[in-house]
Amino acid sequence: MNHRKIITVALLGAISQPAFAATPTDHYKYYDEATYGTVNNSFLRFNDWGYKGPNGVGANDFAVTSTVTGITGFDATRIGQEQNVHTLPADGLTKDLRTDLSVEFGSPDLYRNASQDGIIKFGDWGYDMPESHFYNMQIDKAGNYHVPMSGMDFGFVDMFSYDGDGANAGLPPSVFPQDGVYDTSINFSPYGISDGKGWCGSVLADDASGTAIMAGQITFDVVFDVYYVDGDASTAEPVSQIVPGLIMRSYGSYYMETELNGLTRDTFEGHATINNTNPLANPLDENGEVIVNDNPALDHAYNNRVSFLGADVIPLGVWLSADSYDEFGNPVRDPITKKWLATVVPEGTPGAVWKVNSFGGKGFMMRADGERIVTFTAEDFSEHEVQYTSLAPVPVPVPAAVWLFGSGLIGLVWAGRRKAA
Repeated sequence: MNHRKIITVALLGAISQPAFAATPTDHYKYYDEATYGTVNNSFLRFNDWGYKGPNGVGANDFAVTSTVTGITGFDATRIGQEQNVHTLPADGLTKDLRTDLSVEFGSPDLYRNASQDGIIKFGDWGYDMPESHFYNMQIDKAGNYHVPMSGMDFGFVDMFSYDGDGANAGLPPSVFPQDGVYDTSINFSPYGISDGKGWCGSVLADDASGTAIMAGQITFDVVFDVYYVDGDASTAEPVSQIVPGLIMRSYGSYYMETELNGLTRDTFEGHATINNTNPLANPLDENGEVIVNDNPALDHAYNNRVSFLGADVIPLGVWLSADSYDEFGNPVRDPITKKWLATVVPEGTPGAVWKVNSFGGKGFMMRADGERIVTFTAEDFSEHEVQYTSLAPVPVPVPAAVWLFGSGLIGLVWAGRRKAA
């Protein structure tokens, strides 16, 4: 944390900033038996931490209305920023719930107290979030996000890095594996089958690459191609699972409980890390709202670090367009990537085909950390369509004598911040 920044604000007064903080709100999604095969009020709960995006858009909004043009949704004629995001190995710092996991269907192995930082939890199976890349992510001047389907490059999901914090130490490794990296027997390949849309809060900052409170969210349709032949996605025919409207966020907390056929109860919990913040610091105030002025979690050491968090339940089936299949009823796949060129459509669409998901009712959660690289900012992007001032306190030159006085206060100010966190 930049101590000089803290003392500057403490001595010279906080900079005027917008009131992004709002009452933290829980948003629920319930999974009914008819659609998902789940029972007993299986649900997903998302707490938004009180964070609001451009023009006050929130967790249930996926389009911002421009204050200049009046257009709602992404405007490709008014691009403000472009960026790429690349995932990073898990750092073990995110405060995600530890849980017991396995790595394959019917396996007796029990990975107790496993860290969920940077992993994919699929039912009770654990996987590493593979190296993935997202390119040409565009943000218009109102804050609308557009992530092209072609720019989503998820890696192949094959391994699991077990960190049980010593939970299995001294137990028989034949049943209780020790900390380490394990090859999973059931693999899968995720990919988008629609462009991602949503909003991004970087338009609220003076510098899109600066250290400021930033977060966003997108929604898109996704396929999980499941492979029962370990490590071989070249010749094996996958069992495809399709989830419409998956939401990925870079802020807030997820908690999910699912029960399938009254037999298996799964619990999921994950916490995103707001962009540019230290995951070990608390970005919230005593009321659970995002701290707007001089957030103690903001840290230059984590500049342009981002976080992803998404969770949902696989539905029993989805409606697909007729051209998702060939004349023989086989999925139409890209000849090079092998991805299914499927399109989710509303029920009642002429020619629509009902596709059954064999893993219907299974919940999953995806957690990943990453690095954000801004590749383009429009020259006239200073003409923001959102009223704002910087969320990052700007250092102001202070006479040396004041710094000497301030240095004696650093310990007191920092201790007070950590206590409040």
